[in-house]
Parts: sequence; structure tokens; C-alpha cells
Amino acid sequence: IPQGAIINSALAYIQIVPGYTDVSIATTMENSSNALIFENIQNNIRDRSLGIGDTIYVNGTTPSDTYILIGDLVTQVQTVVNRGTWVPGNYMVMVVRGQTGTGRTHSWDEDPLRAPKLVVTYNDLGVVQPIKKIRVGLVPGIRIGVN
Repeated sequence: IPQGAIINSALAYIQIVPGYTDVSIATTMENSSNALIFENIQNNIRDRSLGIGDTIYVNGTTPSDTYILIGDLVTQVQTVVNRGTWVPGNYMVMVVRGQTGTGRTHSWDEDPLRAPKLVVTYNDLGVVQPIKKIRVGLVPGIRIGVN
């Protein structure tokens, strides 16, 4: 995504593992122009500069193993690509946190075909462009490479 491009939508999707209901989820973005990869170290998510707005998803009966839309992160993604240090090919981090209820989602490491997704469309010079490549990282955060 070019720096300063107009973000039309940034739809976040996850799949809930069967057997869980009454789930409330908060989704936020890391406040960074080029997020670092997730590592298997203590506080790797908590120590990040999170909080570019929270999007809340609540559903009493969450369909299992079906992608569900948990929010439009257009404002959060726009904040990242508006940064002066953002360049195409940099990474964004979206973190999904459970708030109430009990649930579990799939991770890229567990099953890439069921991993969380962030689908972004943007406008650059009057042409709407879909994201060309999305890479997803370790649960509970998502590292997304965007070109």
C-alpha cells in the first residue's frame, strides 16, 4: 500500500473453533510504520505499542469454523499508512484479544487455511486496488506483510 493511499476498507475475519459461543473480541493495531516479527519470548505482544483504536465484535452465537467479520479496521490501517515513515512492503500488526466468553481461533501455525485475515482495499490515484499479498504470523497477534 503506498504511503498516504486512501483506505476504502480493512475487513478483519477470524474463524472460531467449534464448541464456543458468547464471544466478545477486541481488535487493535500496533502503532508502528514497520512492525517487528513476533518471537517466542515473554511479553512479545504486551510490550508492543498497541492501541490505534479498538474495534469490538460481540455475538451471542458465533458460527464455528466459518469466517466471521469481526470489524472494519479502516481507521486503524489509514493511521498506519498515513505515517511519514510508512513505505510499501512494510509490516502491520493486528492483535485480536478475547474480552468475554470463551473461544479459540485458528493461527497460521496451526492451519494456514483457517488463519485470521485482514482484507484491505485502497484507492491510489483514483484506482481501487486490492491487497496483493497477505502474510499472517503467530497467534494471538497477526503480522501482516502488505505490498
